[in-house]
Amino acid sequence: LLSEAISTCLESESENSRCVSALHEEACRAEESLKEEVDVESNMLHILETRLTEESKAAERTRANLSWQQQQETAAQQKVMVRQASAAQEEEDLLADESEIQIMLQSELVVADGP
Repeated sequence: LLSEAISTCLESESENSRCVSALHEEACRAEESLKEEVDVESNMLHILETRLTEESKAAERTRANLSWQQQQETAAQQKVMVRQASAAQEEEDLLADESEIQIMLQSELVVADGP
């Protein structure tokens, strides 16, 4: 009876050993799988960070370009306003000259018609 109990214990111990080995192997595979997933996720994160950096730089360039364009438009508008003011002043001067010429012509007509 004792020998049968020892035999059963040894079989049970052997079965436990096989279970522990199987569990250990499964744990190792799971660990390796998790490491691979972490590597994949890490690579994807790096790719996304790189894209974000590139897009941030592109956005900054776009903002700088827009700012430059706005400055150019403002400068162009100021030039147009200066030219318009200059043209208005020139027109005013020409009208004043024309008025003076008409007055002079009328004066000369009056003198020419004389008494």
